[in-house]
Amino acid sequence: MPDPLPTEKQFSLIRLLIALAWADGEINTHELNFLKDFFFKLDLSGEDWAKIEVYLEDPIPPEEAEVLIQDFVKLMGGSKEREAVIASMEKMISADGRNSPEEEAFLKQCTEMFRNSGPASSLIGGLRGLFRNTLMKPAAVSKRAEEIDDFLNNRILFKVRRKLERDKLSLEADPEALAYASLFAGLLGFVAAAQDGVSEVELQVLKKSLKDMAGFDEEGLAIITSVVEDAAAKGLDAFSMARRFYNHSSKAQREQLLDCMFDVAGADDDLSHVEHEATRTISDSLKFSNREFIAAKLRYRERANGG
Repeated sequence: MPDPLPTEKQFSLIRLLIALAWADGEINTHELNFLKDFFFKLDLSGEDWAKIEVYLEDPIPPEEAEVLIQDFVKLMGGSKEREAVIASMEKMISADGRNSPEEEAFLKQCTEMFRNSGPASSLIGGLRGLFRNTLMKPAAVSKRAEEIDDFLNNRILFKVRRKLERDKLSLEADPEALAYASLFAGLLGFVAAAQDGVSEVELQVLKKSLKDMAGFDEEGLAIITSVVEDAAAKGLDAFSMARRFYNHSSKAQREQLLDCMFDVAGADDDLSHVEHEATRTISDSLKFSNREFIAAKLRYRERANGG
């Protein structure tokens, strides 16, 4: 078993993959989500994640991409280092227990390139052409593909849209705001359902938190909360929701969510161990430190005591 990649080499690999994605001068939404999901599976701190995001924000010019490729090749010259890269990518892909066909195809392509490219000069040529014919660049993303993406990563939004279509309802909301609110509500629903399902008191606190955050009217709030209540009873994937929420929120918004999770967890005047740990699970996935988690808990205690 090869040694895991040390941090320097891991970041070199990450920067390289981003540079390759920018090879044609743009990263479409599909590619961006793929890369963010890919990297999110690494156990990175919020500070480390910020170092990655800066490369995703703007196109990487060819001369900078060339430097990143050269730096990576210098670090990955031998077969041992290349096997460590493959092992690191396999770990990234399997971290959440779900290997998508895209990820599998991408890993296979990278594995073949690292093992069969020969000397450094050959590896550089393979790296430059890596994204050219990859499945990460579909000609078009169909409505069905968008629905699959929602189903996998924002189950609440998927169900809200289906409910609106099925019941012929209209909800006046910006699509991005609706997607954000669905994730926000879904994560609150996960905490609320952690012990003995979602109580009426918890549902009312959830609804108030959602109203304060999103500003939807009563009809919109009723639609989202009813979907959350139903989905929570069947089980929600907190990891996928937290990963997507992190990618589409600011630090301040994540802190707001953390405060709301404590309010929901303690809505029955009893912050149980199960609810506490459910909140901690999401807090960890949102890359809050233990100190930040404790600070949020103290803020909750002050609110609960009328402070």
